[in-house]
Amino acid sequence: MPAPKKPESKMSWLDFAFGVASRAAKKLHTEYQAGREGRPTPAEKPRRAPQHATRPAGPPWWEVLRVPRGATLAAISAAYRNAIAKNHPDKVAHLSDKLRQVADQETRRINAAYEEARRAAGRKA
Repeated sequence: MPAPKKPESKMSWLDFAFGVASRAAKKLHTEYQAGREGRPTPAEKPRRAPQHATRPAGPPWWEVLRVPRGATLAAISAAYRNAIAKNHPDKVAHLSDKLRQVADQETRRINAAYEEARRAAGRKA
């Protein structure tokens, strides 16, 4: 018994080339229109950071907030408030700019740890 024949493609190489050229022309036209209207071209659209961005390097949230790893949301919130009260940049506003910058960095680190802790507590519940 002979091997079955493969069905022949109905698209010729000319049709394929025309399709490629058509898509390229459409892309160029879109970029041209975007430039005339002053909006970014599709290739220049700014990318948003993913919501599930990787955790920055450093100690885990429970060490930053000084709570046990399995702490409740109430304990996490209390530890967050205490840490922010100690490290807020407004507490050192009358001192040097360098100390204010350090306090600002520490506040950012505490806020990031608190957000991560709230997400972790939400998953646990």
